[in-house]
Amino acid sequence: MLRRSITLIRPLASSKTSVPRPFSTTNRLLKDDKKKNEDEDEIDNEPYEYSTSDAAKWKAEYTNHPKTDAPDIQGPIVAVSLSVFMLYFALIREENDIDERLYQPLEVTLTGLQKPE
Repeated sequence: MLRRSITLIRPLASSKTSVPRPFSTTNRLLKDDKKKNEDEDEIDNEPYEYSTSDAAKWKAEYTNHPKTDAPDIQGPIVAVSLSVFMLYFALIREENDIDERLYQPLEVTLTGLQKPE
């Protein structure tokens, strides 16, 4: 069964008929590239006008600080949130067993840290 399917596939794979494919993607891309190259040759021969280009409208601050879609209130909200978190963490929170383990000396926490005598 397998040999029969292989013998049927080989003649199809080895046929060298070249059929033009006018609607293929490759054919369309090649035509588009030819058109672009012709257009680029025409544009390259003309001088550039700086005053009417997008480069004239570009400000240096756009390069260093691009525009963001963040609302104006975002900065104060983040600052208030962080300050509330720090107040809770530093003043209001009660100590737990993890804090007590942090206050222990390293010799007690890590066994085998002392040099053998």
